[in-house]
Amino acid sequence: MTIRPVKPPPAADISQVMFSVDISDITLLRDCIRSFQAFEGTYVKLDPTGEQFILDPSRTFRPDVQALMHRLLQFGTLHHQIRKNIKTNLDKRTTGSTQRQFYTAILQELLLFSTLISHLDSQIPTGSQTIKQIEDEELLPSLVQSHSASHLHSAEPIQGSLSSQVFTNIPPSHVYPRQSLILPSSIDEPANTPTQAGPADPFPADLSHTLNSTINTSASESAVFLTSLTLRRLIVYMSEPTDKIILLWNILRKTRGMRGGQLLSKINSEAQYGSPLMKKIYTNLLHETSAPLYQFISRWIQSGELSDPHREFFVDEHEVGPTCQNGNERWKDRFVLRREMVPSFITEETALNILLIGKSLVFLREECNQLAPFINHLRFLTDETLSFEQRFAKMADCVNRHLRLFIIQRSSFTRDVTAMKDFVLLARGDFTLFMMDRLWGSIARQAMTAASSAGSVEMSHAQTQNQIMSLFNPSMHRDTDDFAKPEQLDVRLIENTQTGLVQDRQHVHIPRVFVLSYNVVGPSRTIITQQMVRMHEQAFDFLWSVKRANYNLSTLRKKLTMIEHMISGPQHHESRKGLVKYCNTIRARMMGFINDLENYFDFEVLETSWKHFSEDLKKTTSLDDITDAFSTYITTILEKIKMGSVNERTETPLYRQIVSILTIVFRFDDVINTIFMGLYAELNKKRELVKAAEDNQSKQEWGMDSDRDELSRPSQPFAPGITNTLEGINREFEAALRNLQNIANGLIETRDQIVSVIPTFLRDNCKGSTG
Repeated sequence: MTIRPVKPPPAADISQVMFSVDISDITLLRDCIRSFQAFEGTYVKLDPTGEQFILDPSRTFRPDVQALMHRLLQFGTLHHQIRKNIKTNLDKRTTGSTQRQFYTAILQELLLFSTLISHLDSQIPTGSQTIKQIEDEELLPSLVQSHSASHLHSAEPIQGSLSSQVFTNIPPSHVYPRQSLILPSSIDEPANTPTQAGPADPFPADLSHTLNSTINTSASESAVFLTSLTLRRLIVYMSEPTDKIILLWNILRKTRGMRGGQLLSKINSEAQYGSPLMKKIYTNLLHETSAPLYQFISRWIQSGELSDPHREFFVDEHEVGPTCQNGNERWKDRFVLRREMVPSFITEETALNILLIGKSLVFLREECNQLAPFINHLRFLTDETLSFEQRFAKMADCVNRHLRLFIIQRSSFTRDVTAMKDFVLLARGDFTLFMMDRLWGSIARQAMTAASSAGSVEMSHAQTQNQIMSLFNPSMHRDTDDFAKPEQLDVRLIENTQTGLVQDRQHVHIPRVFVLSYNVVGPSRTIITQQMVRMHEQAFDFLWSVKRANYNLSTLRKKLTMIEHMISGPQHHESRKGLVKYCNTIRARMMGFINDLENYFDFEVLETSWKHFSEDLKKTTSLDDITDAFSTYITTILEKIKMGSVNERTETPLYRQIVSILTIVFRFDDVINTIFMGLYAELNKKRELVKAAEDNQSKQEWGMDSDRDELSRPSQPFAPGITNTLEGINREFEAALRNLQNIANGLIETRDQIVSVIPTFLRDNCKGSTG
């Protein structure tokens, strides 16, 4: 609401003005006193808009009287505007506690004028004195000189006067007394005492000292009031109060619509400059208005309670559903800092420390089920050797240490990360071998059947699911220890629409049947997020393929040895024996590469990353540090496993080439199994013929000539298609190895940023070739 100042009357010829002789000078003085208290008088009325005081337009006044009254009515107009504006805002339900305290502080400042107005009321002349007679006295010059530097208001109104009834009518529910603050008084003192050019101190040590400094009831001022009052003397008395009420109106107008920290920042910025009177008034307002802020801070840092219906505090709570399983989301996104509500006299670092203290207490109470409140950090509030910022920094550090020890020593976090390393990342060799023996023999055949036969996909998938559940659960109970609960390890089957790790134009070479996962519960959910669990699953998917390749090549050695025994007789063709030796050569070559790759992942990736994670964990000081350390740990593992990429849908050329080599290994395994099954069927057939011949001989019966011919007939060479297939696999494997080495050499020569994730044996081969 904008004030329309009262315009002085236009100049006119005094001889042509008809003055009212019935207007009493005493009545004008009393009307001025009433206007100072926002009331109408006999000749002083509110204008039609009801916003400012004016002289009664139906009356005629002398020009000098109009000019004097114009200056005097400014105080009453501003007083009326301020009270009207405050009443309107206090009646709104949307007005927050900081705004109400601000309005109450302004009303308290207005209350300080009541004593002055009461004294002025008592000095209005009585009897038949006129203004002219009083002005002819010699007291006016001495009056002006003695009053020019004094403060003309007191803290206590005179009981029974009209001013005491007006100014004491302040709603008590809006007042925040200083002694009601939970924080000790020492925290109100700033860290550094500001100079005159520095920022104003929003937290004076004692409010009563500030108020007493503005009240001066000395004997010299008491002597002033012994003089009868006139309009001109009234202007002198009200000059400084008018300046003060103008400052109050300006700050009220400039802070319109602001709340919370925004309001406090505006008051603080206005207190940075201006006259000493302006700084003094605005500093007092800032001190009183800051009381609700410190009640918010007190409840937040003591018990983690946040009650802010009008969104005035700089800590804001976002709605997070109770069924939210993402603990990290509840930690990071539930409570956030509203930077626009941070007061300018509180640094952002201090505000972040306050935020961290409260949300840590909430985390301990809700996620960690710590019923006993943590209060050790509150001892720093009474440490007078620390500044305002240092106290909250010490409290945040104390709460962080307590929360870190709880997570590492008393929660299941250490057990969970160890279990995910041993089981999901396949760091335990006995567990991996057990899974291979129990699962892969039959599941691989069903997966290949499901991939090649569209008509039996659903049936094979259902059979696979049942078999995995029946075989996998006993393996969990048998091989898990105290570091992992069986119910937290989970098997997630891959849908049939997900074709596998690698797919060419015709075949799915590495079928994905299942993924081993881990269900994280409790406080560990805050650190081990769902995204990190998926990253573990990606790492398991590839590591499982490498382990399978090693396992298959190891079992091929047994099969090739059995094949050598099957074809060791003289009746077998020599070409068969030569082909078996050729298969052994290919297997040895593949086994060397797979061993190098597996050793790289086991020792240089998993163990090294785990060692670094353990060292980083000892250096952590907060929950966020633990989360960052674990995120770095799994990100580093996945980046090295996928050769430079952590995106599930992005593959680097180096990673794609390694996967193609694994595909060739699995194709070689299928060919050897085909040869083995063919020879095994041929051997079984001959055994049946021999057994039938022995039975006939024991019965003295002669067998058929065709059976005897079949037994005496020498074996034929393997089918040409098998030989060609093996030669083709060998050529593809050697070409893939050369291509892999060329890719690694190119990355090293160009000093690409992913050189660090190139396996060591490839870097060594590159150095050897370049040397």
